[in-house]
Amino acid sequence: MRPLLVLLLLPIASPAAAWGDCEHRAERRATLEAGGLRSLVLRAGAGGLEVIGEKGRTTIEAVGSACADSAERLDQIRLDSGRDGDRARLVAVLPDSGGGWMGGDYASLSLVVRVPESLAVDAEDSSGDARFTGFASLAVADSSGDLRIEGIAGALSVADSSGDIDVRETAGPVTVRRDSSGDIEISGVASDVQVEKDTSGDIQLRNIGGTARVGSDSSGEIVFDEIAGDVEVGRDGSGGIRANRVGASFTVRADGSGGISHAEVNGRVSIPAD
Repeated sequence: MRPLLVLLLLPIASPAAAWGDCEHRAERRATLEAGGLRSLVLRAGAGGLEVIGEKGRTTIEAVGSACADSAERLDQIRLDSGRDGDRARLVAVLPDSGGGWMGGDYASLSLVVRVPESLAVDAEDSSGDARFTGFASLAVADSSGDLRIEGIAGALSVADSSGDIDVRETAGPVTVRRDSSGDIEISGVASDVQVEKDTSGDIQLRNIGGTARVGSDSSGEIVFDEIAGDVEVGRDGSGGIRANRVGASFTVRADGSGGISHAEVNGRVSIPAD
């Protein structure tokens, strides 16, 4: 079974928290001994999230800033943690959103989580920007907010609804399973990169040590630059496709816009006729 770590946060409910107008604020902390652990499951929703892998660290440490519109709702925000064998869990529990954005009720928890660099992390986040840096592997599902991912030693899997995705200097393989809106920029990956389904926003894949593939893209420009292996686009709706410095073949199976250009392709070029 693949290792993982869990952290849970519920959605933010008011613009007050989003703009930093926090009426009630308090710190939340959780610490777990990491000896014998292989993975961490992390569930995060409202508020910023940062997960940092550190060499030589022997604990998982989470420090959070809880924010709410009332003292009563602030008291309901907590961090739950525990472990089951070689898997740890860290869960941020927030009260229900109450009246929602228009009702004025809000609760959020922004977290910084420090983990041993040997851990695999499985994270879910519903709102707020998130950053992940420097550990063994990552599977992340995100609803909204920008994602920044850097220095992952192994496999990376991303599912995202909205917000930009920025991946840098990872070993790979890298798979973006779905992305509804926002730009995707992936660079400095030692292995294969695949974007399975993208709805809107530009895609830039640069300095990739293996193959680079975009399965389906509805709108936005696609750029491949300095790809060691094959480059392939399955289906593109609108927006140009550019491929430069490709080490093997360049293939576009279906293109709605007809705007395809390529240079320095060392293998076969196969693109739809105009």
